[in-house]
Amino acid sequence: DTLIIPMLRQPKQSCYLECPKPPLFLLCILSVSGVPMQQSYTIEDELNRANRALQLLSASNRTLLRVSDESALLYDVCRITTEIGGYSLGWIGYKRSDAAKSIRPVAYSGYEEGFLSSAEMSWADCDRGHSAMSTAIRTGTTQLRLDILNDPQLAHWHQDARQRNYRSAIALPLLVNGETIGAIAIYAPEPNAFNLQEIKLLEELASDLSFGIETIRLRAAHEQANARIHRLAFFDSLTGLPNRNHLSDLLADSLSVAKEHNNQLALMLLDLDYIREINETYGHETGDRILVQVAQKLLELAGDSCIVTRFGGDDFVVVCNQNAPTKASNLATHILT
Repeated sequence: DTLIIPMLRQPKQSCYLECPKPPLFLLCILSVSGVPMQQSYTIEDELNRANRALQLLSASNRTLLRVSDESALLYDVCRITTEIGGYSLGWIGYKRSDAAKSIRPVAYSGYEEGFLSSAEMSWADCDRGHSAMSTAIRTGTTQLRLDILNDPQLAHWHQDARQRNYRSAIALPLLVNGETIGAIAIYAPEPNAFNLQEIKLLEELASDLSFGIETIRLRAAHEQANARIHRLAFFDSLTGLPNRNHLSDLLADSLSVAKEHNNQLALMLLDLDYIREINETYGHETGDRILVQVAQKLLELAGDSCIVTRFGGDDFVVVCNQNAPTKASNLATHILT
């Protein structure tokens, strides 16, 4: 195998040096007639960049295993891109469904200095929709911007990029449940900073991050469903008070506490007979509104020392624990008056 090295001989002229491929992953920058060769990446550079991306991928996978909060996951992955990957800036944006199709930054790490608040990127196909981030969200594909300062489509961000030394960028879409919800963008301080192997590894990172987001959201939805099932089983859907099923457990706990402290316990049953007549005359919506108002008033009068439950229909049960006889008597007086 041989290695062909492009050389500069004179202005606007070039030549090529053919030599055996060296055994070490290090190439020297040579010169001909005192004119140095144009900047190029050595094999060692390529391997270092790929190794950097591999370390970044490994660190992000460890984060996926231990983080259960979406916001924390997004921030940690951005932090890894700068602290381990050595990139200038890593940030994640979620698309909005507003008229401007704007992009909401949800996490970032690195040298930002107000860039994200002023970038005003859009995932629409417009003047502000040509950034790597914008196009990745719009098309659902990996986007490279190899030389930001010399890309006319990115003219809107040239000044920001120059001030912050953003020379090249890559953006990778985040697909959750088959939909592109946003993208992760990574900026480097040199042009042409991403080789093919590095891109492949970063695409794997984005895929893993998408899976992590989806898993966290599924877990949260599962927990919410369980909480809803529990609430429907033990709480009244109209008033929000503990229902008959829950009253059994609450009453057993109150009896146990009262017995342990040698205290008295009071239980009152409130039957609103007039609710049936109201339902028949004015409709169930009116009756339901009155039941909700009664529940709120009972909670207000009972305070923290009593438990208010809806036993069913137009019946409420109040359990008083502390100073039970006095509390129950005062509460009954307030209710009757």
